[in-house]
Amino acid sequence: MKEITCFSSREWMNRLERNHKKEERVFLIRYKKHTGKESFNQGEAMNEAICFGWIDTILKRIDDDRYGVTFVKRNKNSRWSDNTFARAREMIRLGKMSKFGLEMFELGLTKKTYDPGIPKNSDMPNGLKLEVENDKGLKDMFEKLAPSYKRGYYRWISRAVRPETRMKSVKQCIENVRKNRKLSVRGKDVWMDVDYVIKRIKEIGWSEDMDEYRRVQLEVLGTFWSYLSFVRISSQSLTL
Repeated sequence: MKEITCFSSREWMNRLERNHKKEERVFLIRYKKHTGKESFNQGEAMNEAICFGWIDTILKRIDDDRYGVTFVKRNKNSRWSDNTFARAREMIRLGKMSKFGLEMFELGLTKKTYDPGIPKNSDMPNGLKLEVENDKGLKDMFEKLAPSYKRGYYRWISRAVRPETRMKSVKQCIENVRKNRKLSVRGKDVWMDVDYVIKRIKEIGWSEDMDEYRRVQLEVLGTFWSYLSFVRISSQSLTL
C-alpha cells in the first residue's frame, strides 16, 4: 500500500482528483498539532475522500509526531453509514462531489445502511482518540470511566455530522472528563450533557411548549427522547 504525506486538505483533494480511479487504497500520513507543521483534521480528510468515492478505514499511530489513516476506494458492494450519507449530502450541496463520488453515493442509496443511527457499541471516534493518545493524564481518566459512560461519549460525538460540530463535542467531552462531570442517561441509549442543554435553552429561550422543546433537544442531540429529557431538565430548578 502506498504511503503519502499531505499537509493540507487541498493537497489531499488534488491527489484524490488525479488518482481516485486508478488506485485502490493509500495510507495518508499527517502531522499532529504539537509539531507546529501544517496539517488538517480527520473530518476534512473524510469529506474530500467522500467527494471522490473513497472512505477512511483504520487509524494508526506512527510516532509521537505523526499518525496515518488508511483510505480505500469504494466499490459496487460498499455500504454506507448514516454519517457518511450526511457528509456526502453536504458535499453535494456545496458542489464538491465528483462524478465517481456521485455514482458511489447513488449506488449506496440502494443498499441498507450498516449503522442505522449509531451502533450501541461505538468505538472511540478518531478525533477523540488522537487527543487521548497525546495526553497520558487524560488517557488515564478515560480508562477509569465505566464502559457505559465511554459508549455514551462515543455515541454523542459520533452523532455530529459537520467536522466543526464534532470537534466541539470532542472538546466538551474532554472538559467533562477532566472535571469528572458525567453524562446523564434518560431512556434507552440516550445520553445528554445536561450543562450543555441548559446553556442552549438559555440561548434559544425557554418555552413550555413541548414542540419547541423538542426542537431544542433535537438540535442538541439529534434524538426524539425529548419528554424524558424534559423531566431531567425540569428538576434542575433553573432560572431562565
